[in-house]
Amino acid sequence: MKTRSNQLLSEAIQKFQHWRNTRPGRRGLTPPALQKLAVDLAKEIPTGKIVSSLKINHSMLKRWQQIHENTPLPPSNFVRLPQPDTEQSVTMPHPSVTFKYPNGVELTFSESPGIEMMSALIHSAPPSVVNS
Repeated sequence: MKTRSNQLLSEAIQKFQHWRNTRPGRRGLTPPALQKLAVDLAKEIPTGKIVSSLKINHSMLKRWQQIHENTPLPPSNFVRLPQPDTEQSVTMPHPSVTFKYPNGVELTFSESPGIEMMSALIHSAPPSVVNS
């Protein structure tokens, strides 16, 4: 007698095979419903068994998990700054602003970086701000 997990995996195999047999081209994206099905199976069945049974690769399943489970991406040292908007730039009374981060990085602006960029810098890692 099949366990519930094995029964769900068998159904998923059939759904993936049906999609592969009926899709218009070989390079089409996997439908979100099938992606979610694979992600849900990964909660009950070992990943290796899922990827081999559904004939998908491991990195694809991880990407789907990030999409469907809202799993945050690993932290990055890269800080994405917004493009400066000249209409919303803030005029500061001081000629420069220096952001000093705990890791030793210092960013000095001789002109106002604008409210959006300052907000992104502050939220990336709370610095101590020194006006000069």
